[in-house]
Amino acid sequence: MTILDYETTFHGGIRKLDAEHRKQVELIQRLGERESTMIELLGNLYASYTKHFAYEEAIMRARCYDGYEEHQADHQRLLDEITMAMFYYRSRAPHDNAKVARKLAESFRDHLLIYDQYFHRQTDTVTQAV
Repeated sequence: MTILDYETTFHGGIRKLDAEHRKQVELIQRLGERESTMIELLGNLYASYTKHFAYEEAIMRARCYDGYEEHQADHQRLLDEITMAMFYYRSRAPHDNAKVARKLAESFRDHLLIYDQYFHRQTDTVTQAV
């Protein structure tokens, strides 16, 4: 089952960020596989996001990105969603891996298409103007 494919529309032109996006899509894809690994996979996804967001936010600050606060707030929202999913799995309530994976995939896709695409367009504009 494919939950989220890495699309060329997710490429922003910063190789390290693009490579990390690809890894995150792969982790999200694995979420739907087996319940026994969900907490571990969610932890790995959280760690990957945290590292990636720190790097991306450092670039934004260095470039005086005007959308930094809103973009950073969406990073926190994504991390909060993973935290809530971890609590959900630890609660021993009936689990629907596919539903959790689809929700996280949808949130990540929306972030890439809205916030990251805008950031990369702004970065390209600044780079071309210099």
